[in-house]
Formats: sequence, C-alpha cells, structure tokens
Amino acid sequence: GIIDKLTAVEANAAVTAGGLAEGMAQVANTANDAGISMDKLVGYLATVGEVTQRDMGSVGNSLKTILTRMQDIKSNKLELIDEDGTTELLSDVETTLKNVGIDLRATVNEFNNSGDVLDQLAAKWNSFSSI
Repeated sequence: GIIDKLTAVEANAAVTAGGLAEGMAQVANTANDAGISMDKLVGYLATVGEVTQRDMGSVGNSLKTILTRMQDIKSNKLELIDEDGTTELLSDVETTLKNVGIDLRATVNEFNNSGDVLDQLAAKWNSFSSI
C-alpha cells in the first residue's frame, strides 16, 4: 500500500517515489509523534520537494526540524542553541505565528495538532511578505 501511494504521488508531482521514501525515512517518527498521518506527510514532502527541488533527504530533515521545534515548545523547552552557539528562543515561534493569525495552542494548556498548524500556515503563505 505504501509503494502504491508513493508511486501515485510520483505520477502527479515532480518527485520520485524513491525520493519520497528517503524523505520519509528522515521524518516519519517525528511526524508520527506530532500526530501527522502518513498520507499528509507524503503530501508535505511532495509539495516542499516539488517547489524547492532540494534532495528529498534534506526536505525530510527540514520537516523533522520544524516538527521537533514545535514539539519542543510543547515540552516547554524554550531555548535552542545552534551549532555556532547562538541561542534562539522557541517561544518567539509561537508569538510570530500568533502575529499572523495562527494559534499554536488551542487553550493555555493544550496545543493544536502540528499538522493543523502547518496547514493553516500553508493557506496563508502567499499573503506573507519576505519579512
């Protein structure tokens, strides 16, 4: 069933089934933990891969990073230290999303599904400036 899904997407998007499998290998566990279905994950991978034309391993790794940071906010891990020692406040992600009308949280103590947040972001993407 998985191969059929990947080849169906390959037939309709500028990505390969092998590339999709490579991307899934990078992000599948993180996406599952975030509550994202395999079908939705394949869609995310295909869309990002088709638009960016990056190798699918990089696309999968990028999605893993996005989802991990969202999960870190949920776990109250609000600082990320990059390889160069720069500290990034992950709470800024929530504030930035809120500023464009996307809520990371459903309530003070409950977060929205990560896939729903990404879908809301995608729906508004073309209205954003480069800033």
